[in-house]
Amino acid sequence: AAVVSSKQYVLRSILDPIIIEAVSVHDDEIEEAEKKEIAEWFPQDESRQPEGTLVAWRDGGDDQLTMAGILHVLLAIILVNGRVLTDMQLGTYLKRLRLPFGSTIPTNSQLLATKPLTIDALLAQFVRQSYLDKQKTSLATGHGTQKRGRGGGEEGNASFEWKWGTRAIAEISEESIGAFVVDFMDDIEQERESRRADEDGRGHNKGGSTKVAKRKEKLSTAIGRAAGGGLEPYK
Repeated sequence: AAVVSSKQYVLRSILDPIIIEAVSVHDDEIEEAEKKEIAEWFPQDESRQPEGTLVAWRDGGDDQLTMAGILHVLLAIILVNGRVLTDMQLGTYLKRLRLPFGSTIPTNSQLLATKPLTIDALLAQFVRQSYLDKQKTSLATGHGTQKRGRGGGEEGNASFEWKWGTRAIAEISEESIGAFVVDFMDDIEQERESRRADEDGRGHNKGGSTKVAKRKEKLSTAIGRAAGGGLEPYK
């Protein structure tokens, strides 16, 4: 029998996460070297700013970073809501992110006079790329089976649910998104503690690595509980 290709692929890094984290750490010497290069090669380009890291992430395209950031936030929201979101829930969260259905995502492509990118178009792109899975619910279809939707936003009066797509599971993993949420929430808590310490005149005291580790462990447990079970690693 002939092999039928889905024309889809999975992209995964073979680098150890420790290496990826290391090349993302800011370094003053690298930043100074970048400043000299920018001044020499791009003296008139005010948009170029040094990053101070071994890997220049912005060279991959600011728009790609914007889209990746939105995707990771959406995956995190779906994960902590029991691994599924209704259209109504998604719309509510998008409003909180100031990206309601129909809104335009600010990207550098707008400066190039190209077609503006809307959140609806980006959601449809994530579905096409299998990062998100949009399914019509059984209530909308009138029977027990589910039908997949291929785009974002509303489709008549149908009701949809949003879940992780196969590529998100394979390329990103629930464990990684869980760690992303833990780090984000822990940073917020540390900022709160610093502000309280300043107000009380006690100075900054983060409580040591043991306190941070316990707090992160507690956050990780809470995320797993919110997801409805243990977080899946790479498969």
